[in-house]
Amino acid sequence: MWKQLLQNPKTQLFCSSVSATLRTRLERIPYTERYHWVLGPSEVSESFERNVGDRTLKVLKEGCKGFILPPNNPQSIRVKSILEEIVQAMHSGLRLPNGGRWSTRFDAQHLDGLKWEVVVVDSEDGDGTWYLTNGTIVVFTRFLERLQSDAEVAAILGHEVGHGVARHALEHLTRCFRTIATLPLLMCIPYSEIPVALVFNLISRRREMEADYIGLMLMASAGYDPQLVPPLYESRLDILPYRGIFASHPPGHKRAKKLKEPKVMEQAVAIYRDVTSGLGVRSFI
Repeated sequence: MWKQLLQNPKTQLFCSSVSATLRTRLERIPYTERYHWVLGPSEVSESFERNVGDRTLKVLKEGCKGFILPPNNPQSIRVKSILEEIVQAMHSGLRLPNGGRWSTRFDAQHLDGLKWEVVVVDSEDGDGTWYLTNGTIVVFTRFLERLQSDAEVAAILGHEVGHGVARHALEHLTRCFRTIATLPLLMCIPYSEIPVALVFNLISRRREMEADYIGLMLMASAGYDPQLVPPLYESRLDILPYRGIFASHPPGHKRAKKLKEPKVMEQAVAIYRDVTSGLGVRSFI
């Protein structure tokens, strides 16, 4: 009986989740300084993230075959150039050595040596932007059409890079494992899947806001005016139907309101002025 029970896929998933939960570790996110739990050890989680990103990219390329713009396409060149500026600003702000290990008060080792790329997809069947955990950012041309300037493109790319900086995908996976590990307790609560889903959506919205903040600091560090971002979210990017507490993303006007807060925007504007006046990127470590 025990042998059959242990061979059950659900039982194996539960046991794996318990094992993974016991191996989590606390990290501190650059820029926002928030602490979060992620799967460990560090070398294993970094390899896992990049492998998952590689596999996802492979599936994407197969599914979008014939719709991916070549690297020499003007739109690909434009987006790649802006992404390189964002990434360079991140390296300068976090003083990433691009090889080797070091210790700071933040956890940014997963960014060291990460190969950042951009894939532009010209298809009417897709929209928006995605961050893959191997450093690839996927951008659909339908989404680019809503952006009127390089600064607006930088805002969106900065947001996606922000997901990578904060390791949101790994954090989400870690939380899923921790939730599965508590399933025996949750099963005792009627309709427990509803509050669990609501909590996950709330956390997802907070992650999006965190990526907004990091992206704002990154675009300012790259020399793009951060004051252009709130109007962008309030108008052209406030287009998705908002499902209230069941939404995975906050509405655009709430994202704009958060970014316009004095303690946020004044910091970003000060960084932007430093960079554009020739003082260089200020350190975030």
